[in-house]
Parts: sequence; C-alpha cells; structure tokens
Amino acid sequence: MAKTAKTKRANRVEATVSSDVLSLSAMADPKLMAAWRGAIGKYRAALEGESASWDKRYELLAAIIDHDPPLYLAGGYQHLRSFLAAEAPGESERTIRSKMRVARYFAPSDEAAHGVTKLDLLLGYLDAKGALPKAGRALNPDTVRLEVRVNGSVERVRFVDASAATLRSATRELLSQADGTKARQPRAVVAVRAALGKAGLGQVTVSLRGSRLTLGGIEPSELGKLAKALGAVKIA
Repeated sequence: MAKTAKTKRANRVEATVSSDVLSLSAMADPKLMAAWRGAIGKYRAALEGESASWDKRYELLAAIIDHDPPLYLAGGYQHLRSFLAAEAPGESERTIRSKMRVARYFAPSDEAAHGVTKLDLLLGYLDAKGALPKAGRALNPDTVRLEVRVNGSVERVRFVDASAATLRSATRELLSQADGTKARQPRAVVAVRAALGKAGLGQVTVSLRGSRLTLGGIEPSELGKLAKALGAVKIA
C-alpha cells in the first residue's frame, strides 16, 4: 500500500515537472511568446465586442489551445484548466470545446440561424458518419441531409428540418453500427485505445495513417500518464 501511494505521488510529481519544463521552455521561445501575445491580445479584444465577435473569440481560443505546443504555456499557464479559469471563467472545458468546434466550421450567420447546440450535434453526427471535413473547411448546414430511421426504414431528412432529438438519435445509431465494426479496425488502434481508456485518457484520439500511429488531443500535463499507458500496450 505504501509503495503504491509513493508511486502515485512520484507520478504526480513527474507530471508537474513535465508541465513546468514545457511552460518554461515555451516562455523562453521568442516565436511562441510573440504568437501568444498576438493571439491573447486579439482574444481579449474580441471579449469586449458584441455577438458579432463570438465566432472570432472561439476561433482565437482554438488557435491558442490547439497550437503545438499550446500557446497558453508561453503565458505562464501550466495547465489548460488554469488558462480557462483565468481567460474564460464560468465555462466548462466541454462547453468551450463545443463552441470552438462550431466556430471552426460554421459562419456567424449559421450560428445565429441554428444555434450552437444544434450545430454541434450536426458535427457529432458527421463525425460518427466519418464525413466530417478537415478543420478550417466551412460547412453549409442548409445543404446537409441526415439519414434517419423512421418506422424501420431509412429516410433522408434536411438538417434544417431535424430536431435536436433526431440528430442525437441518428448519431447514436451510427455509433452503435461502428461498435459492430471494431473487429475490422487495425489491432494497433484497438490496443492503444483500450490502454488509454483504462488510464482515463479516453479523450485522446488514435488513428493509423499508413504505418504510423497518430495521437491527438493530448494535454501537456498528461504526458507522464500517457507515456505510462503506452508503455503497457502489447500488440500481438
């Protein structure tokens, strides 16, 4: 028991040290520091605007958070949660990521016409279908048709006519179909996803491109935990 507790404390210290090193390294990099100052200055200016600045605000947040390494490290923030607490108080990380994704794909007029929640549900549907375009490529929601099961048959329904409940139901069906195809996924992807899930790192994305595994959505503070999880992966 004592050894386990000691190991956990050591892992926490390792993760903290890793974050400290990353933050200090980012602060010492003049290019990253310049990028941080430019992005955070524009973001704070957008906060003072009205609804017209909503889209720009979350695009700028995405530029800061999704940068590799995250630009907030150059601002002295060691963790995403501390950055969000200071610069976007009152909003959860989940809500912010949802708004960032909507701002990345849709025009302000779409957000005003359909609402952020419904547009985010559409993105979830397209993602489950494997039809989500590359980030930065604008989507026109008025042209999207959903495949919805009605009384046992599949019908095509315009996004503008679909309710939030319909979007959720269609997405659940796609995900349930995907669960049935897991056996056809590359063994390396299945093994890594399973290990990350057990380690509480289910938010990390895993894909196989050619012969190389690609991981995404990794927080600097989770690097120690990630390394330990990957070290336990065995691919037969």
